Formats: sequence, C-alpha cells, structure tokens
Amino acid sequence: MPTVRRAKPEDALGIHEAHMRSIREVCSKDHSPEEIKGWGNRPYREDQRVNAIKNQFVWVVDNSGKIEGYGHLSIISDNGRIRAHVMGLYLVPEANGKGFGAAVAKEMLAEARRQNAFEINLESTLTAHSFYEKMGFVDSGELATIELGGSKIRYIPMKLML
Repeated sequence: MPTVRRAKPEDALGIHEAHMRSIREVCSKDHSPEEIKGWGNRPYREDQRVNAIKNQFVWVVDNSGKIEGYGHLSIISDNGRIRAHVMGLYLVPEANGKGFGAAVAKEMLAEARRQNAFEINLESTLTAHSFYEKMGFVDSGELATIELGGSKIRYIPMKLML
C-alpha cells in the first residue's frame, strides 16, 4: 500500500520520473502534444531536485520504494509576510483517484500553516484545476502560459487564503 512521506535525497530521480510520466500520461488528456513535448520530456537535474528536497518541503507517494507522485512546497517571505507556493503536485496514472493527491495537498496546507503563511499560490494545469477547486483554491487570474522545456504550457493561477 502506498504511503505519503517526506522526500529524501535518494528519491530525486524517482520524483523526476514520476513528474515526467504524469505530464506525458495524465496531463496529455487536457494539454496539446505541443505543450507536452518539451514540458514532459525535460532532462533530469539532480542538483535541482536534491536542493528542493533539502531546502524546501517535498513529499512523495511511496509504493514499496517506487515513487508514484510528489508534492513540492516553497515558502517565500515578502517583507515579513509569508506566502507558500505549490511548485508541483503530480501523480502517475496508477496512483490517481486513490486519495494520494489530497493527502499530499493536506501535508502542504498543514506545512504552510506551520510556517505562518497567509496564502498559498500555484499555477494549475488544466488537468488539476477541478482538483484544486475541491481543495478550496480559487482562480486568481486569467488563463496564462509559461515556457518550460521549450514548450508554452497553459495554466490557471490559483490561490487559497489561510
């Protein structure tokens, strides 16, 4: 049975693989092949993944040592006001619909509150938009694009006031 736990540096490659699989196999139902091409095939950057695990808040969905998803939360201080930002929350297809996304999101919300954040922001994929709405997030802007891996990806900015 998969469990949600804090990530360790040795999870870095598994996190990257689950992230790219989720984009290619889950987000591809709502995003165009042009979006998926660069976004879902980015190279593994161990330094970036390990740095996030060591210096920010990262959780994994661990299924007997195989990483099936992850959540990444960053804490930002703006002139003494603390915000949290969801850097990513992705699950492989076999972990979807089993409550793991909600479990990881609840860990992120709890950590944001522990850090005294007043709000959590994120850029939602088209695929995850209704999930985040169920978690209490609201749209905070219009549909926009960001370039990742050479692809322009559509996203919806969202926030949750704590």
